[in-house]
Parts: sequence; C-alpha cells; structure tokens
Amino acid sequence: MNTWIRLASLVAIGALAVAGPIEDGTKMDPKTVDRNAAAARTANEHLDVARQYEALAQSFDAKALRHDEKAEKLAMRRGYNPMAAKWPAIANGPADRERNLAIQARRTAAEARELAARHRGLAAEASAAS
Repeated sequence: MNTWIRLASLVAIGALAVAGPIEDGTKMDPKTVDRNAAAARTANEHLDVARQYEALAQSFDAKALRHDEKAEKLAMRRGYNPMAAKWPAIANGPADRERNLAIQARRTAAEARELAARHRGLAAEASAAS
C-alpha cells in the first residue's frame, strides 16, 4: 500500500502541466486522477481510474516524443555558436535538457502504467469479492 501511495504521488509530481485530452474531450489533471484513485471502491471505479492512468501515460509518451523532436532540432542546429568554442560542454545544454525532459516524461508514463495495472488488479479483487 505504501508503494502505491508513493507511485501515485510520483505521477502527480511528475506532471508539470495538464495532460492531454481524454476520449470525451475533457482535460485530465494528474491530481484529479489521484483523487479518483483514492476514492475508488468498486470494480468499475477502479477500471475507470485504470483508463485514466492509461490516458495520462499516453499523454506523457506524446510529450516525450515532442521533447525528443525538439532535442534533435537543437542538436542539428549549425552555425556560429561562441559557447561551442569557449565552453563546448555547455553548448549542448538546451538539447541535453530536452533529452532529460523526455526521459522524465517516459518514466512518468511508466509509473502511470504501473498504477493502471494496480487498479486493474484491484478491480479484479473487488469483482471477486462481490
């Protein structure tokens, strides 16, 4: 249970902005999903939360792709860069930052998928108990 709470908080902390739209066109905030997860009691509620976490994971995957594309554009930039001559390690800073943001988005997506799997398991337990 303690691990579940820690993962839920990591997903909420890992989200820097509102996630992308879900099927019905509404915006899903990770904090809202966490509140729904805490309030879920029935199998259907747990399945809904699992779908919400999957939607968050997809939005973070899309965010990671955008960061990767931006990192590639920044890395491909050629031209005069005084930083590259004087401090070559610092010259790639913006591209490295975008790569790190992509890694963070992928980690957050993986955590959201873990939480979705956990809620599917809770849904199975709830349906077996009733």
